Amino acid sequence: MTKSRHSFRLEMVSRTCLTVFKVSIYFSEKIIHAAFSVVCFYPSSGRFPSTMFVNHYAFYDTETTGNKPTEDDIISLGCALCTYNGHQFEKLDEFHSYVDTDRKIDPAAQAVHHISKQMIRGQPKFPEMMKVFRTFLMQHQTSPHTRLIFIAHNGSKFDDIVLYCNFVQQNLNFDMFLRDVHCYGFLDTLKY
Repeated sequence: MTKSRHSFRLEMVSRTCLTVFKVSIYFSEKIIHAAFSVVCFYPSSGRFPSTMFVNHYAFYDTETTGNKPTEDDIISLGCALCTYNGHQFEKLDEFHSYVDTDRKIDPAAQAVHHISKQMIRGQPKFPEMMKVFRTFLMQHQTSPHTRLIFIAHNGSKFDDIVLYCNFVQQNLNFDMFLRDVHCYGFLDTLKY
């Protein structure tokens, strides 16, 4: 039995998120330490309250129309949402969506991610996809003390920037999205 191109692509996205997830597990102690450094603390006491520690980790990856994060559109977003039990990350759930765009896909980018215009035609546009992604993240907030960080491989130079720029290009409120999902920062696995 042969696999359809669509199921093959979903497996690739899943493997990419899993690779980020595995790389991050290797660096888990450093990531946990870094996660504690990005959470808010009470300035008056100068200490971290226990309810403010990060307890959800969104390992994510984007694919885009090109290699210019400030100009290109996201055409695929994958995420593995995890918790950390003190010894290892445990996956809660995963998310993937293609994103339709009017922008042409650069052949060099397509050679890397193998996503064609035909594959994204008819998929949700960026604003609709982000509503679904926001709901996905919010449904796992088990308490008002849920704290989340986004983790990506090379995120600080690409994924984090392209995510922010796509919000700006679509006139969406990035800060409101981060507040809604209780995001307390971004980590790049290449830095740890």
